[in-house]
Amino acid sequence: MSDTISGTMSGDDFEKEIFFIKERAMMLSYSAKSLKARADEETKGYGIRVFHNGGLGFSFASSEKAMKQAENDAMKVAKYSPRPNFSFPEKSRIPKVRTFDESVAEMSVGELKEIFEQVRDGAEKYGENAQIDIAALSSEERIENTIGFSGSYESSAISFTVQVMDGDGYGFYSNSFCRLKDAGDFRALGESAAEMARQMRNPKKPDPGICTVIFEPESLAELLDMLLSSFDGDSKRRKISAIHDKLGKKVFSEKLSIYDDPLVPYSVSSSPFDDEGVASERRAIVENGTIKNFAYNLETASLEGIKAGGFARRASYTSPPFIDFSNIVVGKGDLADSEAEDFIRVLSFHGSHTANITTGDFGVEVSIAFRRNEALRGFMITGNIFNLFNDIYAIGKKQKNINGFIVPSVAFANVRIVPS
Repeated sequence: MSDTISGTMSGDDFEKEIFFIKERAMMLSYSAKSLKARADEETKGYGIRVFHNGGLGFSFASSEKAMKQAENDAMKVAKYSPRPNFSFPEKSRIPKVRTFDESVAEMSVGELKEIFEQVRDGAEKYGENAQIDIAALSSEERIENTIGFSGSYESSAISFTVQVMDGDGYGFYSNSFCRLKDAGDFRALGESAAEMARQMRNPKKPDPGICTVIFEPESLAELLDMLLSSFDGDSKRRKISAIHDKLGKKVFSEKLSIYDDPLVPYSVSSSPFDDEGVASERRAIVENGTIKNFAYNLETASLEGIKAGGFARRASYTSPPFIDFSNIVVGKGDLADSEAEDFIRVLSFHGSHTANITTGDFGVEVSIAFRRNEALRGFMITGNIFNLFNDIYAIGKKQKNINGFIVPSVAFANVRIVPS
């Protein structure tokens, strides 16, 4: 790739960036007692951005032979696009981050099937009504530009999604791991979904009212997704986020601290640099209830007239960078497990897509919850996401890594319960 960078045209008004990614995906899907190998394929390609004649253009190529044409296409796009006031990253010190497990990257279909069989045996402990999806993923990513940045790294992930029905009871397990050994006992993984489904049989509805509710790590991750959409730098710039003018102000409970941390060893959202080449670092988003940062890529920051970045992600080589977070870390508290048993504990809900990202108002349907050993279902939680995170009763002592959300349980006070 360096030859392509060095061999390109140059000038005072020309910069080029090449983003390369090679990915391998191997997936197994199981339902209705039928196992299918959905894919075992490798894809690779190049995303190309250029600054030329005052504008910024993007194109992509699926092979090195097609890169010159893609560069020409990007320059044509640049003619009709205003140039944001930023340059691609310069050469910088790249931190070392552990993101790769060879045993995942080199796994065969046969080895993945052996893992599946253990998961299935656990999931079908009480019956055969299980749906299982397992994927082993690996990638190599490289970025170079004409300003001097050059970096590369490899990553890996193995993901599990297990769903089990037991009469009217539903249970699930969903998580991803960078390292195979971090997944633990595969049979126990599947069995946890089966046990949850059994416990959720014959659920009751809680009484309507206002009470303290705990969101366990599995559900808190989705709740945080709702909250963090308001920290998008573009939403702040366009003033469509309800907190666009709250930087440096206390908006949430002083118990709440949230960090974006791409440096966490062996976590699925870790990387040594973002998808523009900005070196990774841990950043406070909220600290003791005070808003410390919004998320920007380089272009959005330049449009707001500030120096920021580090939150650039790409869905694939076919897309330019967009804004997203890496690992989200929520600070621990002092809520004991024994105390948590007295409250409603929510493990799963749906309907977060209906939330109003401008006002923060939301209403979600709870599908899995417990109070002590009693299964609960058939109720909604309604409220405002900003008020919710401003009224935290307590935070748990232990964190779990759920798909890159490294979070404890959080108990919210004054939560409205509405039977559905």
